Amino acid sequence: MRSNEHSMRVAGDEERTEPTPEEMILTEAKKRWREFFNTHEKTIGAYLGTTGIPFSFEPGGWYIDLKKIRVNADPEFFIGRGFSESEALFATFHEAEHFRDMISDPDAYEVLFDRIDAINGPHPAYNKALSRLYNCLDDVLVNRVVMNRWKAGSRAKETLYHKLFPNTDFRGQPRHRQLMYAILREAMLPNEPCQIDQDVRKALSDWQARGGRNRSIDILTSVDPRGNATFDPQNRFFRIRQTLEPIFKAFYEQDLVDRRQQEDKENKLGGKPQKSGDGDPFGKDPNQDTIPDPLDFKDAAEEIKKLNDRISQVKKNKFEQVMGVSQEDFDAYKKDFLIVAPFVNELSEVFRRVIQKRKEYRRVLRRSVKEGPMLDPRRAATAVAEIRAGNLEPRVMLGPEKRETIRNRPNRIELTLVCDGSGSMNEAAKKQAQRCFAVLAMEGFAKFRDEVERERRAGQNIVLDILSGLRIFGDNDEVVKPLSKSLSHQDRVSFRKKLSAEFNQGNNEPKTFAAIEQDEFTPDSIAAMRRGDLKKIIVFLTDGESDSGAIQNCIRNLENLARDPKTGVCNLVIAGIGFAGGESAKNTYAPNGYFAENLGAMPKIFIEFLSSILEDV
Repeated sequence: MRSNEHSMRVAGDEERTEPTPEEMILTEAKKRWREFFNTHEKTIGAYLGTTGIPFSFEPGGWYIDLKKIRVNADPEFFIGRGFSESEALFATFHEAEHFRDMISDPDAYEVLFDRIDAINGPHPAYNKALSRLYNCLDDVLVNRVVMNRWKAGSRAKETLYHKLFPNTDFRGQPRHRQLMYAILREAMLPNEPCQIDQDVRKALSDWQARGGRNRSIDILTSVDPRGNATFDPQNRFFRIRQTLEPIFKAFYEQDLVDRRQQEDKENKLGGKPQKSGDGDPFGKDPNQDTIPDPLDFKDAAEEIKKLNDRISQVKKNKFEQVMGVSQEDFDAYKKDFLIVAPFVNELSEVFRRVIQKRKEYRRVLRRSVKEGPMLDPRRAATAVAEIRAGNLEPRVMLGPEKRETIRNRPNRIELTLVCDGSGSMNEAAKKQAQRCFAVLAMEGFAKFRDEVERERRAGQNIVLDILSGLRIFGDNDEVVKPLSKSLSHQDRVSFRKKLSAEFNQGNNEPKTFAAIEQDEFTPDSIAAMRRGDLKKIIVFLTDGESDSGAIQNCIRNLENLARDPKTGVCNLVIAGIGFAGGESAKNTYAPNGYFAENLGAMPKIFIEFLSSILEDV
């Protein structure tokens, strides 16, 4: 059937030469759109590129394209209604900001729409009127966002709102309409007060005064310097519901009483009562179509929520492609990092002192100065000539100058952190404390590496490698992060997941000592420790009793491997930090055994421990 219709249409087209009126209108609309777009392409691209929502700008109406994940904005919608080009731009950006606000929190809008629908108000049409109130207030907000983001927005707003609301007199309309339109018009044209009934003016003034030095509407719809709403939709709707909605409802109820009294009066006089349009007891709202909306935002809410979900998923996928880990896993790690961030900064100060100590200063007389302890023989011959020429303070003396001599030993520092994987660690508080401690240690040494690299890029010849690794002891040893110079996002997410999992093993620290000896005590590393080129640190965390004798034997074994047989100097430090029920760590890991009285004390113990053992580095 469609094929036949198509054939007939083609045949008919061949016979006639004149386009139909509809085709002429469409052709003219496309022409106007092309001219409009060519004129304002840069403005449109610059503005819609900052809204955070993918926008296309094409004729064909306003619509949400879930397949291409975008919103299409069609300025012809406004141009065709008599708006000037600048006014059409303003209105288009206005609608774009409505979308942006909705997509920032679609759930808040969905809750608002559902709540308004569920209200058993004073009249079936009340719900629609209440939606109009919220729309007027949102119009104020998005207009202020547009004016913040688009320099010409204020001028366009002036002409547009004089066209939309040519009259300032709202008297004669129901009070609830006077209230919402006076709020909107006075917010956009503040130098032109509206004429409204006295009781409406008083209620509006009282509401505005609740803001104190600033009007309530200015606080409610305020915009930060970056052009974002100060209050998110949920917060904003709550404030409207608590402060303005009761006033609006009271006026609506009062308007109903007045309307019914008027109808009774007309009935008694034998006249016909005025019919209400669209079920509205007050008849058609003369300002109902003042600001035409290209989309019903209530109907679009579900599509916008889907669009938001698609955008979020695309961002997550892109994040994972770039970072190598999922957004959720990265955010979980970041949450732990924020807990220990102040301690990471404190630990960084320890490492900065290490770097500074490796730069020794000696003073030499090399700098030419006006006053100094010694005459520069190279300048003596010219001194008299300079004085005769009028320079009474020639730079002919030598002053002290700092010269740096870099100390390069040890040239390698290694940290191996060993976490407790025994079954007693399954308490949530213990897991979090151990996990955050691991984040502190790994991030602290990563910043240490960064500081060294920064000095190198600044031209300092610092020879110092920083390595860190993480293991878990239980029935068996498990390497979570191999000893290395890097800390990737995959490393971060991986060790956090391991330390968040369920533990169901026992205590066998000697197995981990043996594994460390096998993996990390190579002939080269042993020789480096004995020469003083390598400083090695091993820290065990434990929450309970362990085989103290076996652990002491393991410590002595590794210390003997690291100790220089000639000088007796040992560049290996093995420590244990007990927490919760791990008070025995003080004896088990003596002389470097510690106990944290509370979980919050663990980072401070670690920082003080590192500060003391790095004194000679």
